[in-house]
Amino acid sequence: MNQGRRSCLRTIVCGAMAVVSPGAVADDEVLSPEEAFRVSARRVAPSVIEVAFQVEPGYQLYTDRLRFATDSPAVSVLEVALPEAMERFDPVLEERVRYFSRDFVARVSLSHSDRELVLTLSMQGCSPEFGICFPPVERAFRVPPSQERGAA
Repeated sequence: MNQGRRSCLRTIVCGAMAVVSPGAVADDEVLSPEEAFRVSARRVAPSVIEVAFQVEPGYQLYTDRLRFATDSPAVSVLEVALPEAMERFDPVLEERVRYFSRDFVARVSLSHSDRELVLTLSMQGCSPEFGICFPPVERAFRVPPSQERGAA
């Protein structure tokens, strides 16, 4: 199955599970995406932003569903460094998937920028424990310039 079809299938399946499954568990047990995946961002160098993810127990974020972009056409994302992810076979998608089920930090390298910008994150996660998947969600972070002066 090609990447586009897998991505579309994952979105459809996860969306359907999010609609169908909430009645299967008590409402107070299932967290919202904002609660299940807490995210913060900070500039650690003129062209590097660290994005810290806090993943609640029982929830997972798919690595291939993490996307980063800036609000400036002059500043592009060059690389996203992620730690080693876990892997499992997903019977719904009929393929192996990589995911994070605990806290981690992504280092986002930018083409150049030491001015304030908005970093946008798109992500998608699930809770196999509760049998639900969330549709993709976006978060935006206003990132101030670094405190380093004279850095290239």
